[in-house]
Amino acid sequence: MAKNNPSNEELLKTLKLLQESENRFKLVLDNMPILLNAFDENGLFIVWNKACMQSTGYTAEEMIGNPKAMEMLYPDPEYRQLVMEMSEDKNANINTFELVAKNGEKRAITWFDTYHDVKIPGWASWGLGQDVTQSKKTEDQLNFQSLVLDQIQDCVTVTDLNGVITYVNQAEIAKLGYTKEELIGQSVHKYGENKTKSTTQNGIIQKTLECGKWRGEVINQTSDGKEIIMDARTQILYNLDETPIGLCGVSTDITERKRIEEMLRYERDLFSAGPVFTIQYRISEGYPVIQISENVKDILGYTREEIIQPNFRFAELTHKEDLELVFPQIKENIAKRKDTFEQSYRLRCKDGIYRWFYDFSRIERDENGEARIIRGYLFDQTHIKQTEQELTLAKEKAEESDKLKNAFINNISHEIRTPLNSILGFGQLLSEADLSKQERAEHYQTLKRSSFRLIRTVNNILDVSMVTAGSIQIKGKAFRLNPLLQDLLQNSTRQCVENNISIDLNLPQSEKDPEIISDKDLVLKILEQLIDNAIKFTNEGGITFGYEKQDAFLKFFVQDTGTGISPDKRAAIFKPFAQADPSTTRAHEGNGLGLTIAKGLTEKLGGTIWVDSIPNEGSTFFFTIPYKAVECDEETTITPPGYKINSGEPYILIAEDDDANYLYLQSVLGLMGYSNLHAANGKEAVQLCDNHPEISLVLMDIKMPVMNGIEATKQIKTKRPDLPIIAITAHAQTGDEQRMLDAGCDAYASKPVSREKLNVLINAYITSKS
Repeated sequence: MAKNNPSNEELLKTLKLLQESENRFKLVLDNMPILLNAFDENGLFIVWNKACMQSTGYTAEEMIGNPKAMEMLYPDPEYRQLVMEMSEDKNANINTFELVAKNGEKRAITWFDTYHDVKIPGWASWGLGQDVTQSKKTEDQLNFQSLVLDQIQDCVTVTDLNGVITYVNQAEIAKLGYTKEELIGQSVHKYGENKTKSTTQNGIIQKTLECGKWRGEVINQTSDGKEIIMDARTQILYNLDETPIGLCGVSTDITERKRIEEMLRYERDLFSAGPVFTIQYRISEGYPVIQISENVKDILGYTREEIIQPNFRFAELTHKEDLELVFPQIKENIAKRKDTFEQSYRLRCKDGIYRWFYDFSRIERDENGEARIIRGYLFDQTHIKQTEQELTLAKEKAEESDKLKNAFINNISHEIRTPLNSILGFGQLLSEADLSKQERAEHYQTLKRSSFRLIRTVNNILDVSMVTAGSIQIKGKAFRLNPLLQDLLQNSTRQCVENNISIDLNLPQSEKDPEIISDKDLVLKILEQLIDNAIKFTNEGGITFGYEKQDAFLKFFVQDTGTGISPDKRAAIFKPFAQADPSTTRAHEGNGLGLTIAKGLTEKLGGTIWVDSIPNEGSTFFFTIPYKAVECDEETTITPPGYKINSGEPYILIAEDDDANYLYLQSVLGLMGYSNLHAANGKEAVQLCDNHPEISLVLMDIKMPVMNGIEATKQIKTKRPDLPIIAITAHAQTGDEQRMLDAGCDAYASKPVSREKLNVLINAYITSKS
């Protein structure tokens, strides 16, 4: 008997094989791409594979044996009861339930089956499922898009690349009279072809595939054979990797509109074309006139007797360009035995001016049927033709304007999104802990450049809107010109150095530094826009700017050695929304508003702006402003308003309602060694200044709740006129600085303000602690 018992070694070997088999089983379960879970007899999870964890966010440790597991997945008691009942229903094979993941997100899970009869030791029941959340979202989105398309009145058809219909909206079904089932899967040839064959369905598909889009008129046939005229637009549909996957057509029924247009045209030409005269002429060489109404003199200037002469021919009055149209058509109508015809052509008046006439004529035949005489009614339609030409010109201008605006919108989107993408991206990279000091510095510089580019774009948009609206106010004050230009040279040098080009200031040698009366901010902004434009289009060489006196004007110039501008583009570059190169492949960034702003500001100052340019050699922009000199015998030094405050422990009041901006200013002041108080609105700022005499300076935001910064400044200055107030504001348009200074502020800085500029401003009024 002992010999039949397995040895300890065999038992250990068997147990090891069972353990390995169980481990492999667990490994397979855990790595299955579908969700698998199992319950014990008490309804507790005993299996929770990796796919379950990935879909719900709950780990196996959190779910296995947890009596609250189902409550966590299905918080709503009624819905949880429904899930449990459906899971226990042996006749329900596929159920989709919506559970709540650990992060609060709702996930849709389709359970293919819940197995009760297929027994696995220790498993009371078990199920297999698939996460269909994304598929359900996609399905919902497609259903929503289909619902939207079904609500529009235009007919929409989607086909594959061969013209087989894959979708039609309700408007298309109603218009053609077919059911959706009769159209889906059919070729677009089911819609019919134009009788003239000038626009075939194959032709539309081919043109769309070649050009990306197509537009034209087509004649479609309804289910009962009726023909309808459609204004159709088609274009290619692309998937996410920009591969063409089909065609989309949108069409509008214009049958009735065409009928009304034709009726109105006929009535307009026949009855409303203008002054009318009647004429009869023989069908022979030159078409001699045998009868004409007396009022021809009022219309053409000829008397009746001057026209009815043996040697006078009607063809002599017809414009040479129209001769090849008018009389061949008469011969064609005669040959086809048509009794009436109509056409438009020009006739020469006695003063030599040609006028347009609409001719409605009838061919009269003799007893043998031979055409002998033409009797015509000629309506003067010159004003209609002129109106048509004006409308055509207006339409072309409107279309050009739309193109420019579309290009502008696309460009502005690019100019905003591009730096914003860099700001967000490098801002996130700066938070990485393992960056080197050099990498962090490089990322910061890139973020800083992108921020300035975004600010410049926003400022230009606001400036051009003010220029277009005519809301810019001129603040004419005396200022010295040369220091303004020297500061501009210094500020522009860094950017030029970064672009490997030079910049020079050319001042008149014979003239002393002029002190003029004008708007200093506007003059500076014009020069900044022109220099910025020159830097943008200059790859090598340099830029020179300056001015000279010309009679009652100052003539400024900005010269570059850049790409130059072709003659046909020089007028367009000053127009709103226009650029010399508006294409998506242009090599230079920019929003195309700088020159528009410069032109608008120049004209606002009473001057003019123009450009001289040679392509591939460079451009020189000129502008003038009226020269209003200030009589001054001695050199004067212009100093900014202000007063140094020496304080052992100066306090600075920050009046700012935005928490993020306050924290930034607080941090900068802390680095500079200053303590601060905080006011969240203008009223608090006034109260703090009243109650804290130790406040040495105020950083004042302008747009705040309760009381704005301007009103707060006025009230503070009434009680403490010697307290310096610096406006730190997002109001950064032309004239805003002067408005702040007029309100009582001692200095002004537009947001975003750099730490360096803030340091300079504060130290201008408070002796540095260091």
